[in-house]
Amino acid sequence: MRRICLVFCLVMFTVVLPSCEWEDVERAGYATQALVSGFRPLTRDEVYQMSLGVGARIAGSRGVYDRDPALTKYVNMVAMTVGHYSDRPDFYYRVLLLDAPDEVNAFMTADGRIFMTTGMLKVIGSESELAGILGHEIAHAARGHVKKAVENERRKIALITAASIMMEDYGAFAEIANSCFDVIALRPRSREQESEADTYGTYYAEAAGYDPKGLLEFLKHVRDKQVNTSGSSFKALDTHPDINQRIADLENVIACNFRPRAYPPVTITTASGRRIERSQYYTAMLK
Repeated sequence: MRRICLVFCLVMFTVVLPSCEWEDVERAGYATQALVSGFRPLTRDEVYQMSLGVGARIAGSRGVYDRDPALTKYVNMVAMTVGHYSDRPDFYYRVLLLDAPDEVNAFMTADGRIFMTTGMLKVIGSESELAGILGHEIAHAARGHVKKAVENERRKIALITAASIMMEDYGAFAEIANSCFDVIALRPRSREQESEADTYGTYYAEAAGYDPKGLLEFLKHVRDKQVNTSGSSFKALDTHPDINQRIADLENVIACNFRPRAYPPVTITTASGRRIERSQYYTAMLK
């Protein structure tokens, strides 16, 4: 990082100094300042503020599902339970449900905010599947994937910003205003990061007492529905590696790392006295 900043400074002053114009020297100073600021690691407060902004953009793009507070409370309970067994139990894991019944998707900000569509909840078949999905998203934050992606984007922004200052092309700022949202919500992560999130998310869920096959079963449901239906929008697949490869990798992880044992489903008693799997009880209205 220091080498890049030094090279930029040398180039800027090589161009600026011969002109002996104070305005040019001043612009070079601002450009260098922007570059140095963009290449340093994000502070905790910056991560928090950036996550707030990105979260507002995500929620605003789809709308918040607030018709069933009990469902929101239930999903948050599972998220906090799984998050407690992650590499970063200190993160404030919270889930906001998005009112998008025909979209199967979820997002995670760098500080642990999870956004999940109601369309995804409709596909979920058990609480273990829900725990596996939440574990995957939690792993992106706990393993630093989101923070790293945003920092990489900030470096690109710093270069563009510094160049636009020197060239007095301030229109470039408008083009980069939404880049952090794009990094989190639209751009695919690397296969290595997605594989790590699948693996660690499975570890987190199993440590919390859930069947480690939860995420695996969910991926199989999504694959089958993708083949057999055309109504739902599987946006989550657009930014992830091939689903068949993910399934194969997870099967190998589970076979090599977990001993077979019973994972009894969590049930709840309905008003009529019938016992039902807890996730089915809370998502019944959606389905």
